[in-house]
Amino acid sequence: MLSGPNAFVPWPSTQSYNARMKSSLPFLLVLAVSASLVAQTRSPSPLGVLVKPPQPIQMPANIRSQLPKNAKVRLDASTHLVPAGETTLVYDLGQFGTNAHIAVFQNGKRVADLHPEDAEDYIFIQAAESQEPDGQHVLIFAFQSLGDGSGTMFALITEKDGHYRIAWTAETEQGSFKEIGGGKVELWNGKGDGGCVWCDEHYTVTTYVWRDGSLHALEHHAAPRAISPYRVSVVAIVLAK
Repeated sequence: MLSGPNAFVPWPSTQSYNARMKSSLPFLLVLAVSASLVAQTRSPSPLGVLVKPPQPIQMPANIRSQLPKNAKVRLDASTHLVPAGETTLVYDLGQFGTNAHIAVFQNGKRVADLHPEDAEDYIFIQAAESQEPDGQHVLIFAFQSLGDGSGTMFALITEKDGHYRIAWTAETEQGSFKEIGGGKVELWNGKGDGGCVWCDEHYTVTTYVWRDGSLHALEHHAAPRAISPYRVSVVAIVLAK
């Protein structure tokens, strides 16, 4: 999915909006080739994988006034789906960090508010920005289900002609989204055939290719052996090296 040099760099999600606007633009452009924007704290337990969301981020009044009163902002990042850049927020409205929305701001004004289907049952866990072979930048978001945490959902955000949209989504069982280069990604989806929810299980791997502004399935194959689902899904988005 990447062309040219890239990096897997943690993004400081607690950095304030105003402070980030003073950051060096060349530095941001280097990171924008491929960067992990945020990853929540995740740890295994006998009942599943526990997710500890970061503390809500405090936003400036002009940004805060454009969000619902009960919104808790979990991600505040500079992204580059357009050359001039934008600010991308993830906020949730649910009691347990569920019901996530993805809000996009340009010059302090909200220009998009996107809501993945079934987000009411998922917690935001990770996001990344990547550049496709055709030069287009995309944002990938990962969400984990409530309960035992065995569900992983992905959403891919793109921009065209000034409009931001959810171009592709997928729901998996303890899955992951892995770039493999050349405009291709692998989506790993557990079969749930282990002796317990988090026991080793077999996986189906679907290869997608980037084409016409979205991902299109190419082929499916089965992973050769059972794998720990925690090992697969603890880092839900894996960028190409």
